[in-house]
Amino acid sequence: MLRVSSSLGEDFTEVPLSDVTDVKSLKRYLTKAGKPPRFQQRLVHQGEILEDGDMISRLDPPAVELVLLPHNEELPIEDRVVNAVARGINAMEIDRLLNTPQDPDWRDEAGDTALIRACSEGHVDTVRLLIEARSNVNAQNKEGTSPLMGASSMGSRMLVTWLLAGGADVNQRNSEGKCASDLASERRGEEHQKIVKQLYREEEKTDREARRPAA
Repeated sequence: MLRVSSSLGEDFTEVPLSDVTDVKSLKRYLTKAGKPPRFQQRLVHQGEILEDGDMISRLDPPAVELVLLPHNEELPIEDRVVNAVARGINAMEIDRLLNTPQDPDWRDEAGDTALIRACSEGHVDTVRLLIEARSNVNAQNKEGTSPLMGASSMGSRMLVTWLLAGGADVNQRNSEGKCASDLASERRGEEHQKIVKQLYREEEKTDREARRPAA
């Protein structure tokens, strides 16, 4: 077992060594156990901060200290994730920026978050990272565009599926009164039509749940 203690000495947990391989997988394990996203975690072994790729099996003794960092509010604008996405920065660099760590929902002048922009432009790997960072899947920019609307209009069923699994609201509407299924239906591509059907099913499910009598 691997012992994980708080930097404040307040609590600890024991993690089966068979469940983790490297530091990144341990951070993800801790996130599932209720800790903040891995980007805000630092794991320390005998006074040394561990890198994500360090192997857990090499730790002797098998014990680490967990330090949780707040979001860095002093970052320059060019280092904000939303602006990095706008510049087309690759997912590896996005991962590094999220590790500063920073608020993934910081907005640019248009009200875009990094997730809204990444979904609208189809950056699959970046979207995966932002969802892992717990970016708000229902954020809307000044025009009312949400991540789901962006992904639906762009035509990515994969992104639509991820967003729905993360709690995206199919009934949100933009400043023109259109929801995600409306935007997808305006496109003629085969993928867009599949997205429309997927969103209709989700809308029907949401309506049924809303009409269900309270227990």
